[in-house]
Amino acid sequence: MKDFVSSIEANLTQDSDITALPDAQLCSPCLLALFQTLQGTPYSNYGAGLVAPYQAVQTRCNVKYPTGIQPPPTNVTSISGYASDSANTTCLSGNYYTVVSGDNCQKIAAAKGVATGTLQVINNILPDCSNLIAGASICVPQACTTYLVQPGDTCWAIASANSIPTSKLISLNPTLNSDCTNLLSGTNICLSPAAGIYTPTTIAGVTATQTAIYATSTVAAAGPTPYGTTANCGGFYKVKSGDNCQQISLVQQITVALFEAINPSINSACTNLTPDLYYCVFPTAEWNATSNATSTTTTTAYATPPAPTPTGTTPDCYQWYVSRPTHPQGPLSWSSKNKKNTNTSPQNRHTVVSGDYCALIESTYGITFAQFQAWNPQINASCGNLLLGDA
Repeated sequence: MKDFVSSIEANLTQDSDITALPDAQLCSPCLLALFQTLQGTPYSNYGAGLVAPYQAVQTRCNVKYPTGIQPPPTNVTSISGYASDSANTTCLSGNYYTVVSGDNCQKIAAAKGVATGTLQVINNILPDCSNLIAGASICVPQACTTYLVQPGDTCWAIASANSIPTSKLISLNPTLNSDCTNLLSGTNICLSPAAGIYTPTTIAGVTATQTAIYATSTVAAAGPTPYGTTANCGGFYKVKSGDNCQQISLVQQITVALFEAINPSINSACTNLTPDLYYCVFPTAEWNATSNATSTTTTTAYATPPAPTPTGTTPDCYQWYVSRPTHPQGPLSWSSKNKKNTNTSPQNRHTVVSGDYCALIESTYGITFAQFQAWNPQINASCGNLLLGDA
């Protein structure tokens, strides 16, 4: 092999077209393997100037190998050894500063009220700040209460002088190691959290702190309530579109579990809150108390519809849902059923007012849309034909 390579070198005493070699040398396994090795790594001198000769070699030798140039091993986007321009990176504070001639890391940190170490780390600036260049846009962290480290200072001495725990001082300055052995004199460190201490604000709609979990007296709801909602309630909330159980519970200072218990029509995912219904949010202590009286079973006769009903509406109904719009034909009626009753016939009557819709009726009387539609088959699948003056 050594003699063979030597013979090739003897023919390469000066630069020449590689395709000028005889086929025996040009198509030798050794030379083809060399080309494959050069082409297969980004660290060789294989470039645009060798693509065409390599393709010509493959044509002559009747072989087929890749000829593309390998990409660089890293995505080089900035000059090596210099701080990158923060305009091209993520700056969480949103604060930028353009370096001017004469700046250094400590000068910028002092002017901006930030820790020197943090400023350097988030901008990939070297410890000696030697790669800070004029004209670069760098990210400035959020300001804090700073202290300029003096010769002989230690973290323990600084923490004691400022009445803060040493562990907190180190946590406020993540560039310091746990033993604080890299504390540098002449640099800024933080004595307070970046951007200051958080001061909470009152959530919109929250009233004064509630001192009692349960109400001592009951009030009447200002409008219709969902089926099953306890009447032993000292306060109600009218649900709006977009409300959810967690939000209501937070504002009304009641646990989600209790809110759902006193309003049992709410499903486990709390996805069926019905706008315009009043939900209890302040129950009395005995909201779920049951009567000790002996329960009796009563039989109620079917009720006569108080208004004309459409074709197909069941006549076996105990109560009716009656509309009272201004209509030349007068009020018409809908039948509905109380879901807690085991009788298969509908049992409730309600007056329809402007703004009613199927979900509101269902929630008020604790029935499903399937039940409502079965008793009133003229209602379409989208409930788009529930109209005042229609039954």
